[in-house]
Amino acid sequence: LGQLFDHGLDGLCVIAHISAVHCWLRGFSSIRLQMVLQFAFLQAQWEEFFTHVLPHGTGQLGVTEVNYGMALLSLVHGIYGLIHEEGVDYTRPVSELVITGINAGLVPSRLLDVVLDLFVQNDRATLDTKVDEVLGHVQLRDVVFMSWIGAVGVLSYLSAGRVISYLRNTLSIFKAFSYLLSPLVLVGFALLDEFVEVDPTVLANSREALRWKGLGAGLLLSHLTIKIIVYTKARQRVALVQWDIGPVVLAAIAAVEPRLTDDGHVLLWRTVSVIALCRLVSWDGKALQHITERLGIETFRIRSVISV
Repeated sequence: LGQLFDHGLDGLCVIAHISAVHCWLRGFSSIRLQMVLQFAFLQAQWEEFFTHVLPHGTGQLGVTEVNYGMALLSLVHGIYGLIHEEGVDYTRPVSELVITGINAGLVPSRLLDVVLDLFVQNDRATLDTKVDEVLGHVQLRDVVFMSWIGAVGVLSYLSAGRVISYLRNTLSIFKAFSYLLSPLVLVGFALLDEFVEVDPTVLANSREALRWKGLGAGLLLSHLTIKIIVYTKARQRVALVQWDIGPVVLAAIAAVEPRLTDDGHVLLWRTVSVIALCRLVSWDGKALQHITERLGIETFRIRSVISV
């Protein structure tokens, strides 16, 4: 029960973690970070469903270190914000930081010699121009995002490898990975308009609409994660097709409608968020009632025992 309750809440707390990171990145208007992290958390529960072992980390780096790291980064950003009103500027071009580091002598001389030899034929005067040409369009928050993707990609790869090693049978492996289909469809449709080249006046991408989309898709992905946790503890099968992803799929398709205004996008994803919240609360409430009745316990209080 402790793990069920704790990990069920973790499935929702992931959204709060992502909100903190978005604040650090100056209102970064993408939900890719959120979808990647939430899917990785879901995959960890998926791994336990098939291997009966819940991974808590890779090597010496686990959830405890991540939580302490989040707290430390929040503290650092808060202190820095008190000293510098503008806060940490993650929109700065990486080229500025690289050039500053080179001029300050922070780059080892041997490495600098190799770079000069390979890219500018030992012409130090043109190095700054070359760095700005190559990295001028890359912002610091892009580096954060790619690092995030790389770290989660490694964890997902290791998780998939452990499931394959445990199951071994080809048919069982295929069935196991089929359970990830619905979450992947949800993530894909939530990110649909982030990768489509459309005139911004036609496809609105206002921050408010994206926040509501992140909330709605995030709640549904949390709902799928909690379902896996519950069915893992109950030793029951999970449906291969999760129809709960329907609101996000339909809304993502409707969002491509060129006549939909900014306010229409906001209303659309607000509706999805409300539906997702109602579905989450409804299903969780029924699951909690079933569990407590099965175990003969109360939800929020200890049942009094009357001795006869």
